[in-house]
This record gives sequence, C-alpha cells and structure tokens, in this order.
Amino acid sequence: MRFLRDRLVRILPLYWALSVFMLALLLFVPSVAQTSSFDLMHTIASFLFIPWTHPVQNLYYPMLVPGWSLNYEIFFYIIFAIGMTISRARRGPLVVFTCSVLVAITLLPIIMPLPRPLDFYSRSMVLEFGYGMLLAEAFLRYPSKTSKLWWLAIVIGSVGIVFSAAVMHFVPHAFAVGLPALLIVLGTLYVPLRLDGWWELIVREIGDASYSIYLSHFMAMSALGQVWRKLVPDGPYGWAGFVLCSLIGCTLFGIVVYRFLERPLTGVIRQLVLSMANADLSASKT
Repeated sequence: MRFLRDRLVRILPLYWALSVFMLALLLFVPSVAQTSSFDLMHTIASFLFIPWTHPVQNLYYPMLVPGWSLNYEIFFYIIFAIGMTISRARRGPLVVFTCSVLVAITLLPIIMPLPRPLDFYSRSMVLEFGYGMLLAEAFLRYPSKTSKLWWLAIVIGSVGIVFSAAVMHFVPHAFAVGLPALLIVLGTLYVPLRLDGWWELIVREIGDASYSIYLSHFMAMSALGQVWRKLVPDGPYGWAGFVLCSLIGCTLFGIVVYRFLERPLTGVIRQLVLSMANADLSASKT
C-alpha cells in the first residue's frame, strides 16, 4: 500500500492541476484549444484515469493528452504493488507469469472483440511494461555495471526508433517502438559514464523535472508552433529549427513547471498524506 500511496502522491497532484487548467481553457477560452473541446463524460473519465474516446481526435486521449499513458501506468502500479508483497525468490516466476498474461491479453481481440474501454488494455503496448519487468529482473540478478556492447544496443535501438514510423502502421507498437526502446534503456544501463560538476546538475535537474516535461511539453510545443508558423517559412531548415527549439523550449518550460508547480504542490500533498497516515497509526494504537 505504501508503494501505491507514494506513486499516487507523485502523479496525481500535477496531473489533476494541469487537467484543471486544461478544463478552464476549454470552458472559457475554447479558441486556444485547437484540437479539443469540452465533453462532460470525457472530462470525468480523464480525472478518474478511465480510457475514454477524445471528443475531437477520436482516440483514447484524456483532456491532458500526454496523460494517456497514465491509464496504463495506474494499472501496472497495482501489479507492481502485488509483486512487492511476494518474496524476492518468487518474483522471477511472477514476472514470467505476468508477462505471459500480458501476451494472452493482447491476443484476446483475435479470439473475440472487446468492448470499449477494455480494448484499450488489450493493445500490444501493454507488452512494453512486461519488457521493463524482464529487464529489471535480469539487471537485479546479473548486476554487472560494465559492458562493451552498450553503444551497440543504443545505436540499434535509435535506428529502430527512427524507422519505426515507417512500419508501425502494420507492425504492433510493442515491436515497432517497444523493442528499440528496450535496447536504448538496456544500453543506457551500462554506459560507463560518470557526470560531475555542471553536467551532473543539468542531467539531475532534467531527470527530476521529467514528469513535468512529460505532461506539459504539448503546451509549450503548441505555443511555440503557433509563433513559429508566423515567423519562420516552411521548409526542411525551418522544420529542423522547430524540432531543436521545441526540445530546448519544452525542457525549459517543464523545469519551470517542476520548480514552481509540481515540487511545491507535491510537497504539500505528501505532508498532508503523511499526517493523515500518522494520525491513523496513532488512533490504531490507542
């Protein structure tokens, strides 16, 4: 339960805060939201992490579009929490069993069509969480910190990501994107690199702000895109410049969101939850 509590305290405050901001835009300044509109059931489902069809894009997107993957993550947090109650010696078989169940779930639509929103959880993307579990189990069992082939895994994975757009229309996401991503993560685990000084501070700051960057990047990118279209002519150089400026701009904007919204808001919620937990513990002892 502590794991679930800590994860919810980590993800809920910022997600709900930005969702409220998005809701305010849809209600009071709808012209700003170019690819969305207000829908009551969609709004409720967005706050409750229930997969629901987006009123404009007709996909399983919440109001805060980047948050769509959180619907998967909530589901897997429950699985991870169950796994943590099992002894270390039995976790290996549990990981194998869980991955087998995930494969079976993705095969279900072949046998029988699933109603919405259950079909959301039968997509091949759920296998990517299985990749993570297998990788973590292997890394914990064989925790070697060096490998001369780390660069090869990253190169192959990066090439796979680049070409994934060309094949993902007929190759399942878990293979077109998931396997290259797995190779990149695998290679990164063994990078023989030690960061010091400013580089360490920069990388640590980006890592700390990663959740804020993830949830807020579309806001920065949308604003930058509207300005860019007015100031920069179309063409390959303009597109390349937009990509570079988006990477920098979204990262900086995410860091601002982290420092001035996520970190203070999460700190307040964490203290509140801990106070309530301590109060319940004290009450149970009396």
